[in-house]
Amino acid sequence: MPRVETSIHALRSRAEALLPDYPAGQFGPGAAPEDLDTLLRELRLHEIELELQNASLRDIQLELEQSHAKLRELYDRVPTPHLRLAEDSTILDANDAALALLASTREAAVGRRISRWVNTDDVTTFEQHRRSLAGADSNVTSYLALDIGDARREVRLESIRARDGSSESLTTITELGDSPRSSPALEADAFAATILDAAGLMAVLDLRGRIVQLNRGCSALLDDSGAATGRELWEVFATSPEQRALARECLSAAVAQRSSPVWEGAFVAPNGVQRHVTWSLATVAGKATPVSYVIATGNDVTSVKALRAQLVVAERLAAIGQLAAGVGHEINNPLAYVKSSLELAAALLNKLPEEHPKLGHMIDVAQEGAERIRLIVEDLRVLSSHDVHSVDAIDVRELLKSCVQLASNEISHRARLVVDYGHVPRVMANAGRLSQVFLNLLVNAAQSIGQGHGGSNEIGLRTRTGADGGVVVEIRDTGSGMAAKDLEHVFEPFFTTKRMGEGTGLGLAICHGIITQLGGRISVESVSGHGTTFSIWLPAATSAGVAKARLAPEPDERRRAGGHATASRREILVVDDEPRIAESFMLLLGGQHHVRTVSTGRAALELCATEKFDVIFCDLRMPEMGGYEVYQSLRAADCEAQAKRIVFMTGSLTTTRDLQASVHEDVAILRKPFSTKELNAVLEDCLSASSSAQR
Repeated sequence: MPRVETSIHALRSRAEALLPDYPAGQFGPGAAPEDLDTLLRELRLHEIELELQNASLRDIQLELEQSHAKLRELYDRVPTPHLRLAEDSTILDANDAALALLASTREAAVGRRISRWVNTDDVTTFEQHRRSLAGADSNVTSYLALDIGDARREVRLESIRARDGSSESLTTITELGDSPRSSPALEADAFAATILDAAGLMAVLDLRGRIVQLNRGCSALLDDSGAATGRELWEVFATSPEQRALARECLSAAVAQRSSPVWEGAFVAPNGVQRHVTWSLATVAGKATPVSYVIATGNDVTSVKALRAQLVVAERLAAIGQLAAGVGHEINNPLAYVKSSLELAAALLNKLPEEHPKLGHMIDVAQEGAERIRLIVEDLRVLSSHDVHSVDAIDVRELLKSCVQLASNEISHRARLVVDYGHVPRVMANAGRLSQVFLNLLVNAAQSIGQGHGGSNEIGLRTRTGADGGVVVEIRDTGSGMAAKDLEHVFEPFFTTKRMGEGTGLGLAICHGIITQLGGRISVESVSGHGTTFSIWLPAATSAGVAKARLAPEPDERRRAGGHATASRREILVVDDEPRIAESFMLLLGGQHHVRTVSTGRAALELCATEKFDVIFCDLRMPEMGGYEVYQSLRAADCEAQAKRIVFMTGSLTTTRDLQASVHEDVAILRKPFSTKELNAVLEDCLSASSSAQR
């Protein structure tokens, strides 16, 4: 191939050799001066040089055109499809093999985006391929399908960016042919054959992630492995788009022999139970290819997820209980003096002439409202109990009444409540946990009935004594019911008949666990479209258990055992940081006894150091020094007699037993809000005990 003259000296030498010898004076009579001859010579030399350069360039151009034609011919004759693509995947050029694969002409293909042929299911994969190529320094490989007319072609794309800094790329398309499930090589592969009998969950996948073979573990999980063959692994074992997208990314990374992260899929098994499986992928090399097929190894983490979810539920319930306890305490303090003031106002009004009947009615209404608030807070106290292991002799009828109150907002606009509380013995149970069961079943019953049908639907509660002496509680509804195939799974973790996202599937599993721990049984009967009945059987409490669970004799019993309080005026000290509570004591007891009030624990200690009191009503929670600290300080100061006369007051929702355990003493406790009758009973008991001790 001719070369372009690049040396000025060499070019000048060739031009001078071709320049004719012009004799002096050739320009006519009166020859030009010497400098003119020189100038003309130079111009001629330049002309010859340009002609030489043009001739050389024409030869080079011809050679380039011939080389390009040869390269084009070779490019087109290469059996592997190649595409030159712009950054946005527009086809800039295609060889004959690529055009044949796409069933297109060069004129029709060039200028169009390759994504036009990508199968709709693989558009996301292709876009990820294109984005990865933008920042890659090496080849980017992806597996996807192309739609060529009515045919679907499985292909591997391998792309590399141009080295000239442009955004163009060269993409090679390799047809994968048939799926490995029909490949004799795979069928004869000894390693793949061991998959069938492998323990755990294992699957053989083709390079598109489609299931070729499942082992017995996967087949048992799905009941029918044949229906899964040919489907993508994530289509079978994952339901959410996010899980499926992550699975595709993991497969692409594994096939490209990069690190493949573990992905988790959640799906509903044929038995209706939601299962959670984590998957890791590994590739197996073929004889002629770096990757022949993919091995997916699964780990069923359903039970682990169930335990974690139950822990979350338990923590959430504990947080709700703490919140309820705090709210209840703040409500009980003002409610205490509201109730006592209303009772006192009602008592005074009864002594007046009947000139204000409306005023009396208004006070009655206010007392009724205060009592309803007290009962609501008491219901919260049951649910907020922190001690889930302690048990008491419980009347299930009273517990059901409390739960009905808490669930009334769900029940009232959906169904009529029908109760049949037959006489039943007490049961040994934890009130908080048993309330959780009743409340869950009541809410489930209400939610199975559509809103706005309260007049035509019922929720029934029934208690009865079983033939074996146990206690039976039945909660039934006329709601949507359950299919027969669902009944055997209803107590399994994560099983739910609700729509995805409306339930965790843990409520009934937790209920079953609680009843079983209490030594009882829970069963269900249901007919689709005709409602559901849950039956709970609990063993009756023994007489010894009932006696042990009773914290203290009733006030009347204590009075019969220890005599009666003297009618003389006694010294009463009230210690509470809430001024209205102190005022209530003054109003309620000031007429019969000498009542002193202080607002801090330290002030109480100072008084007790110089004066003696028959009863000390002391709030447990106060700033700086609470009731228990006052109690301990009195004992440390050799004021044991004074310490024994303390009655702790509290608006806390903590149980009486828990409070006594916290102070390590069997002390008297007055709960806020208290009625006049309750206050007088506690006072009389304390004064009677004091008189007995003095005798």
